[in-house]
Amino acid sequence: MSILDTDWQAKLTEEDILTDANGKQTVPLKSLRRLSREAGIKSNKAQIQSIVINGNVLVQCIYTVEFLDSIWVGTGESSKQNTDAPYSSYMTAMAESRAEARCLRKALGIELTATEEISGFRAVRPAAKIDGGQITLINSFLLEHNLTPVDLFNEVLSKGRPEIVVSIEDFTVAEASDAMRYLNGLRKKSKKATKSVSTKDARAAKKAELEKKLAESNT
Repeated sequence: MSILDTDWQAKLTEEDILTDANGKQTVPLKSLRRLSREAGIKSNKAQIQSIVINGNVLVQCIYTVEFLDSIWVGTGESSKQNTDAPYSSYMTAMAESRAEARCLRKALGIELTATEEISGFRAVRPAAKIDGGQITLINSFLLEHNLTPVDLFNEVLSKGRPEIVVSIEDFTVAEASDAMRYLNGLRKKSKKATKSVSTKDARAAKKAELEKKLAESNT
């Protein structure tokens, strides 16, 4: 049986997929390693070299893995320019991790980017979902402003996320906060407009009252 005969991405669990505040999803190297063991990995090898470009050190790695029926190769690199602190102090390890992650992603057919490939990735854990109280509040605001969830998705979600999120329950904590800020902004604008109309009506009524009194005093 070939490694390509299995849909390995479908074997990723909710805990295997990390999401940042903008909805970007990644899979960590440890999850790729778990799948590679299930796929029957036989051996792995890393080749590392360092070069200097314009005074900056760049560490490159070529990573090779062998499965029962195939051999796969991936590359990765690390420098001060593409690796955030504190990991920039471990450029060799980062280059190897990125190369290994890319190699395993290709072998397993995983389309998600590996967490280690993105410098500065900050995940909101999948378990950190919005609670029932937030969902109820957001839904009540939508009714108040005569909006649909789709209207809200298009206003507050990052590019690509409206196609992924199908309900308010799918919001990350950060997305829920953005939604609340947006809806509160609409509420403030609505109150301000209502207050402006009320003030205008009150002035008109006062003017009419004064004009009536003036007319009565002249008769």
